[in-house]
Amino acid sequence: MNKMLFTLFIVFIITSKIISQKTEVELLFGYQKHDKRFFGISEENAEKEGNWGTSYFGFNVNRNILQSGKFRIKIGLGYARETNTYLTPYDHCFDRPNQPCSEVLTWIDKYSIDMILASFTPQLNLTKHFDLSMSMFPELYFYKEVNGFVKVSDFNFGLYSLEFNPVLEYNIGSLNIGLGFRLFQFKTIDKVYLYGNNFITKNPGYLEKKFDTHNPTKLILTAGYKIGKK
Repeated sequence: MNKMLFTLFIVFIITSKIISQKTEVELLFGYQKHDKRFFGISEENAEKEGNWGTSYFGFNVNRNILQSGKFRIKIGLGYARETNTYLTPYDHCFDRPNQPCSEVLTWIDKYSIDMILASFTPQLNLTKHFDLSMSMFPELYFYKEVNGFVKVSDFNFGLYSLEFNPVLEYNIGSLNIGLGFRLFQFKTIDKVYLYGNNFITKNPGYLEKKFDTHNPTKLILTAGYKIGKK
């Protein structure tokens, strides 16, 4: 019941924004390199996994809050899912912290994070058809699911990451297509993963930190449609 109420609440907010003026509905796609730092695996398995494979999909509803000449500022609200498929051990009891847990080494097949995202985007109109923006994305997770030796999921709420993404957009009427990348991020330390001795030795105090600024290359594609007046 709580999950249903939460989902209905989010749908209500997004729908309310969509029917208003000065609104843009935007699809978000991302593809990034795996983060391979945490736990060493054999060279053979590492080669099979490759360097790329973490995917990202979502949508965002933006609204202009300020426009002055060629400069505007947009704020937005939306949903996104990040899916990790890199072979690495995980804590199969992450949904029950500080409780007894069997010491079995389990490996991730797929790890997905469902998130509510907010955005703050200054944007500059360069030419008739091109805009340049710098989006700041706080992402708040509300559901994590790991498929591996056992399937484990957890409904919780917290900050997952804060990303800074420059994007160059091409506009055709009310449609726009954008290409960008992740310039920088603050990411909370994820307790789903298990961290090997080599990693902890090289990064003392890592698990006591709040944020990690490691930034695997992430490429971004956006597709948007403007509703109402600009």
